[in-house]
Amino acid sequence: MRFVPGWFQQSLDGFLHSFKPTHYVVINNDSDLYSSTLSTLTKLDKILVPGTLIFFDEFDDVQPEFRAWQDYRAAYLKKFQLLAGNDRFRTAVFEVL
Repeated sequence: MRFVPGWFQQSLDGFLHSFKPTHYVVINNDSDLYSSTLSTLTKLDKILVPGTLIFFDEFDDVQPEFRAWQDYRAAYLKKFQLLAGNDRFRTAVFEVL
């Protein structure tokens, strides 16, 4: 595991340039804002292959993470299945199909 400091929009491209996944990827999305969540999902799209898990920590608020997730899914047409969610879906876990 490696932590990369900085704003998602400024640091994720550099990280992804050298990142070559050798196994399934687990993503813990803690971006909180709509713009950060949507930017992150679109930049990660090429590594969101079947088996990838995506955790959302504030999925119950319909504006930030949930809305970005819906917009991403509509634009990229990937298929996902819900694996887990707590009461009222404060947190949710999806798997890429």
